[in-house]
Amino acid sequence: MMMPQAYPLPRAGWFAAACCTAVACSASGAWGAEDGNLSQLRLGVSGPPPPSVEEKVSGVNGGVDTTYTWQGSDHTAIQVSLEYLRVSTGAWGGPVYGLAATATRYNLTPTGYTVGNTTFQNDDPSHLGSSSIGGQLLGGWQFGATRESGTSAFAEILPFVGGGLAWAQTRNRANPSSPYETNRGRGWYGEYGFRLGAFIAERSWFAGVTSAYTVGNALVRIDTVGGGTSELRLERRGWGWGVVLGHNF
Repeated sequence: MMMPQAYPLPRAGWFAAACCTAVACSASGAWGAEDGNLSQLRLGVSGPPPPSVEEKVSGVNGGVDTTYTWQGSDHTAIQVSLEYLRVSTGAWGGPVYGLAATATRYNLTPTGYTVGNTTFQNDDPSHLGSSSIGGQLLGGWQFGATRESGTSAFAEILPFVGGGLAWAQTRNRANPSSPYETNRGRGWYGEYGFRLGAFIAERSWFAGVTSAYTVGNALVRIDTVGGGTSELRLERRGWGWGVVLGHNF
């Protein structure tokens, strides 16, 4: 199977998120030497913005290329993340930076398709989904984190950049009288954005809620029936919400 070429993401977004991460990493040395550091291990569950889907079908039985825009309000997503962060504490807060491993699952089952100016209903009820695994580089600033025992609260803003592998499904048939067949393929995704968080800490444990604005794209190529190929473009842009449980050490 051919792997897709890289897809464009707005350069300004990559640059801004990368610069914020670099500033946090470089600042941690100065702040950490004065005020102290702590490490955090976090487990998070969130609902990222679901993607919009555009599918380009080519070469089925020598037919013309056709582009479908998937319709439907049932697109949902869930993401699980495991993060390791270094936090510099101080009276005015301090930088936070680290890495995250993520796994995401999307329900993409369309209720219909749009081709040109024509929209028609999906007459195949089969579930279609997409999944991804990847990583993120995070770097930002926190306010209120402390090494002291007892109950406390802190907040943070964390820009991030990330990427990884993506998989997706589609359903095609060779002609109107043939049954639908499920086909799967893989590709790549990239994303950037920023995350806001508010947390309550008790001794070395803490829990909180997060809200993240994410911009991301994925490109997946799938070999289909009739010797054709299907290219799925999944674009995400919007807010998501999550919960976090973590431990300081």
